[in-house]
Amino acid sequence: LAGARVELTSAHNSRAARALLDRALQEVPPKSRAQVLLERARADEYEGNLDRARETLRVATDDAGHEWKVFLEAVLLERRAGRRDAAIAQATRALEVHSGTGRLWAVLVQLRRADGDDAQLKVFRHALMQVPKSGEVWCEGARILLHPKSRHFDLTSARSFLDFAVQFTPQYGDSFIELVRVQLLRAALAFAVSRASRADGAEAAASGQTARLRNALEAADLVDIERACVNADPNYGSMWFHCKARPFDTASK
Repeated sequence: LAGARVELTSAHNSRAARALLDRALQEVPPKSRAQVLLERARADEYEGNLDRARETLRVATDDAGHEWKVFLEAVLLERRAGRRDAAIAQATRALEVHSGTGRLWAVLVQLRRADGDDAQLKVFRHALMQVPKSGEVWCEGARILLHPKSRHFDLTSARSFLDFAVQFTPQYGDSFIELVRVQLLRAALAFAVSRASRADGAEAAASGQTARLRNALEAADLVDIERACVNADPNYGSMWFHCKARPFDTASK
């Protein structure tokens, strides 16, 4: 599999990559076929052949239906292609087979964002009935409550949800990123309240207000979150990967 990736991404030799993947599919034991098919689907997508990637994943779900990761990849493929309805359909199908998989419930909550907070909360509550100890699901619930313009905006409940997320799935890095957001939002709200309650009511220059807000955000207490994150050493999460300076950086870096 590593050789196929090198051929595809470094040597740009798709024929050699496909030959290696075909050989791997013949040689690996049955329990490892799902991983090879996943790699083949990703290679197809990398080449821009989405129809072939979909067919590969269809074969994978039929051939290795016990492996939830092939179902998740089918959902993510459609989401990356901008086909939200197809992604929702794939997620719904996947949950009929793997109703106890938190990652699948979490991505379904994400996909329902365009339908509004109420639709997301409905899926979130249903997910908790199936996977009450999924950190990914608790994190998605917190994200719903962290939108300042939402009528469900609630920093206290969001913090509680994220505490559950870290407790149940400490290796999921997105929960720590959202904990940082909670602290920054608290600092911003405290600044706004302080500004509104000024006795003289005088308005300072915009540049001065911006500087004070920046100082307030920089003074937010993140020590406990940083310590917990380093101890947990998360290893996955889309936001976690986005925020890392380099792919192989550890939490301490």
